[in-house]
Amino acid sequence: MIKKRQHYVYQKYLEPWTNKGQVWCLFNRTNANPVNTINIGQEKYFYQIKDFTAQDLSVAKQLVSHNKDSFYSSYWVDFYDGLLKLQDYTKEPDNDKELVEVIKRMCKQIEEEVNSGIENRLLPFLQKMLNKDLSFLKVDENKFMLCYCLMEQLSRTKMMKDIVMHGIQHIENCNFENVWSLVRHSYCGFIGFVLAVQEMNYCLLNNPNNNFITCDQPVISTKFDLVDDVFDMEYYYPISPNLALFITKDKNYPNLSIKEVSCEEVEKFNLAMVCNSNFQLYGKTKEDIEKYKEQKDYDNLCT
Repeated sequence: MIKKRQHYVYQKYLEPWTNKGQVWCLFNRTNANPVNTINIGQEKYFYQIKDFTAQDLSVAKQLVSHNKDSFYSSYWVDFYDGLLKLQDYTKEPDNDKELVEVIKRMCKQIEEEVNSGIENRLLPFLQKMLNKDLSFLKVDENKFMLCYCLMEQLSRTKMMKDIVMHGIQHIENCNFENVWSLVRHSYCGFIGFVLAVQEMNYCLLNNPNNNFITCDQPVISTKFDLVDDVFDMEYYYPISPNLALFITKDKNYPNLSIKEVSCEEVEKFNLAMVCNSNFQLYGKTKEDIEKYKEQKDYDNLCT
């Protein structure tokens, strides 16, 4: 069965913020309401692979060519090579109509299935972190897989896709949106590997007041600023109302430690979520998110 609602925020991830399957959501910083997680962080056929041309694919291959040893990069190049042949098959009028429909359904669903597989790789790590256990990161393979999954979550959202589509320069005879998935997966493997081999501290932030919020861009880079040309690696990922993963070089957050954070630090990280959100904020209670309702004030702070 094809999933029409394709989530770019993992529903299982949102469970710690829910009550009877609902989470408080602030839409466009205006109205806070309890909603079912199936209705948020998603869009109809969001991951559908659209028709693309040989020229589109050629440009994508050039963009990921230096990532040839990156995790899954060659897999996705090969997959798109095959998919192009399948799409060409569907355009021939006399070909098997049943097979044509199967190919069309696959294009709507395959990327959703891939993301579900990545979510399943992340889930055991989430469970351990929710139990305040970071010992799995002593194994290099686990560290790399965690970093890869986090980069996938960072890049898979509607906001990130919109930023890339609006920011990329015009490419002659190429519709970049059609091959964005190939490029995205390749770079997630590359950046995930680079992050994993850095001397980073993986610290769990403990918030005893139980009021970390999250949003429709749940993994954020806290040291990436195009205005000030800051491109250092540092990532923040709230995993429950009282726990968040912070990956940083800052020695104030020791590696594999659990650090209790002050109300001021919680507000700093929550504001970072506000500033990096697209149009949805999620919280355990109405009060946790409704205070970010005044858009003008927070837009000034984010700037």
